[in-house]
Amino acid sequence: MTEYISHGVNLTAGQAEKIYNARKNNEGVTIRLSKSDLYGEFNLPLTKRQLNKITNAKNGLELRLSAAQLRHLEKIGGILPLLALLPAILGAAGGLAGSIANVVNSSKQAAEQVRHNKATEELLKTKSAAEPLLEKVGLGLDALNKCN
Repeated sequence: MTEYISHGVNLTAGQAEKIYNARKNNEGVTIRLSKSDLYGEFNLPLTKRQLNKITNAKNGLELRLSAAQLRHLEKIGGILPLLALLPAILGAAGGLAGSIANVVNSSKQAAEQVRHNKATEELLKTKSAAEPLLEKVGLGLDALNKCN
C-alpha cells in the first residue's frame, strides 16, 4: 500500500467540487494550483513525489490525484470539508445563473430601446404620421414645420 503524506493546499469551490465528483465517481482528478495555493488549510494525501513537486515548484503546478488517493482522503475524513463547501458551490452557481440572466435581460432591453428609437424617428420623418403625435403632446403643425 502506498504511504501518503498529508499536505495542506488552498482550493477554490470549483476545485473542491471537482474532487468531490471524482471521488463520487471513483475517478482520479487533476487540479491546477497557483503558487499562492500550494500551501493552505485543506489537507490532501500526497505521495513523496507529489510533495517534492510542490516543494520545488517555482510557479503553480498541475496536481494529479488518483482514485486511490481520493479514497484515502475519504478514510481520513478529508472529504467532510468538501461537503461543507457544497452549499457555497451551489450558491455560487445560483448567483452565476442570476448574473447571466441579468446580462441577457439588459441586452434585450437595450435592443428594444434601439428598435423603439428607430421606429419613433421613422414616424417623425413623415408629416402624416408625426402630426397626431405632435398634437398629442400639444405642439401641433407649427412644431412639425420647424422640424422639417
